[in-house]
Amino acid sequence: MGLWLEQQRIERQKQTALKLAAAVAALMLVIVLLLLFLTEETRGGVWLAGLVPILIITAICYRMALRYACDTHQLEQTYWENEERKIHSILESIKDGYYELDERGRFLAVNPALSEILGAPAHELLGASYQEYVGKQDALKLKHAFRWVSHTGTPVQQIDWAFVQRDGQRRLVEGSIVKISEKSGGVTGLRGIIRDVTDRRQAEQTINHMAYHDALTDLPNRRLFEAELTIALSQAKQQGQMMAILFFDLDRFKYINDSLGHYFGDCLLQSLSHRLKENVGSAGILARMGGDEFTMIFPAISDETEVIALADRIIASLQSPLQVEDRECIVTTSIGISIFPRDGEDTQTLMKHADAAMYSAKEKGRNRYNLYSSTMSLHAAERLAVEQELRKALERNEFSLHYQPQLDCKTNQVVGVEALLRWRHPEWGMVSPAEFIPLAEETGLIVPIGEWVLRTACQQNKAWAEAGYPSLRIAVNLSARQFQQENLVGMIKQVLQETQMQPQFLELEITESAVMQNATRFIGILHELKNLGIWLSIDDFGTGYSSLSYLRDFPINRLKIDRSFVNDITENEDAVIAKSIIAMAHSLQMNVLAEGVENEVQLTFLREQQCDEMQGYYCSKPLPAEQLEEWMQQSGTTALAVWGK
Repeated sequence: MGLWLEQQRIERQKQTALKLAAAVAALMLVIVLLLLFLTEETRGGVWLAGLVPILIITAICYRMALRYACDTHQLEQTYWENEERKIHSILESIKDGYYELDERGRFLAVNPALSEILGAPAHELLGASYQEYVGKQDALKLKHAFRWVSHTGTPVQQIDWAFVQRDGQRRLVEGSIVKISEKSGGVTGLRGIIRDVTDRRQAEQTINHMAYHDALTDLPNRRLFEAELTIALSQAKQQGQMMAILFFDLDRFKYINDSLGHYFGDCLLQSLSHRLKENVGSAGILARMGGDEFTMIFPAISDETEVIALADRIIASLQSPLQVEDRECIVTTSIGISIFPRDGEDTQTLMKHADAAMYSAKEKGRNRYNLYSSTMSLHAAERLAVEQELRKALERNEFSLHYQPQLDCKTNQVVGVEALLRWRHPEWGMVSPAEFIPLAEETGLIVPIGEWVLRTACQQNKAWAEAGYPSLRIAVNLSARQFQQENLVGMIKQVLQETQMQPQFLELEITESAVMQNATRFIGILHELKNLGIWLSIDDFGTGYSSLSYLRDFPINRLKIDRSFVNDITENEDAVIAKSIIAMAHSLQMNVLAEGVENEVQLTFLREQQCDEMQGYYCSKPLPAEQLEEWMQQSGTTALAVWGK
């Protein structure tokens, strides 16, 4: 381009000088002709005298014009050299790459930015074909684009491709293509600007991945799962195939999270997700919906046996311990399954039914799968209604306490009472504790409800004492969820202080399974409570998995034999269990109370085995405070002696 411009400038300067000299010569010639016309007699001399000055003046004018043209050329040349230096400086400094290609696609010019993008120095690039630095697919795309620009002259403003450096590293770029044609210099080809967008594209991919994947497990999140479910459902409808949705929920994950900490819980979820991915493989799309809930799409199934086999495989895989933070941890999962089109024909219905099936699996004992049935939706609706009403029950004063007396097996004297929660709904009447207490545990409502139970029981015991009745020990159940409160000990201290009840008259009953969830941590809390003077007992003993070494270290006052062993206590197997519990408790200096005593035969057996205390319908069912007072007055002299009435 520079050579052609230089030739054009020189040619233009010569033409300007010749035109100026010719104009001066013509002017002088006119003057001579005028003089000849006016002086006819001296015409020859005038001609000779005029011609010489004309030539001299013409030469001088041409010389001056040529000098002027040269000066002008010098100024122009200086200007263009400055412009070229500016352009060169710009091309050298910009971060975008600049290229020029000849008709055969070889580099004629490159700037440092392009050399950096291609990972090669300029001297290596010049004369090399661009095809050496692109893949086959991009080479074909660029070939068509270059041919289009060359033939039509229409620029391509933006086109994307990838350069491949010598070391195999890919750089994503976007660039422009413009045709150049410099006929004088014989140069034709293409030029353009290239921008490296690798980092930007990677950032966009990262952001897009984060938007559709779970940050903890890197599994698809709810948004991506719902999008994939819509696609899978559409394909199933078009192809007339069945598909399934599986809902996973870890059993008792909240207890693990609360007792071992959120960091341990996160590590457990990561290990679990790896285990699930290994078992699911390419069979379906696994996603984490949040918390400890996972879902899966199982497309194109022939019948439900395929889904059942997968669910069995997943449950079996979790029987092997997970390695989490240098400790082995076994978790189980409950799985709910809904199948298209049998259980629904839209995404929302299928997900709702899989969720209902999962809750049904939990209610049936956990660590199992459950296929959806229509009765589950009704049960789920009832469960939701109970939960909603349960949230309002406390503020509406719908709860009350009933008290069941506990008697000394030898003397029949009342030694204490157990406070039992009751819920009377204004429309439903009495709601079974077996129906609402597990729901209160699961939703966390048991924490405020449990505090109300403790305060009410302490207030009642204090009221009996102020009314002149001898002080009795009052037992209050402490759920596993309450036991995990951060301020449990502080809350109990505050209730005792507010009600002015002596700690030695309060007994806290804790289930065996709740204590064993994190025995090491709970031992410390139990010692804090024991130091306050509070009685501690393990409820439903024999149904859990207590370690005798832990039991020896627990500051427990009493073991309560579960009613399931008392029902058939005269049978050989249950009799052996009851005898063993009583003997073990006494060897550990613990008191023993048998629950669910309903007849004289059971009571006689317990007395023979030297069981300390008992409660059950044989003595009295749980009663409201007023009725319990009446029962005590009517139950005989031993009871009256205790109560002083």
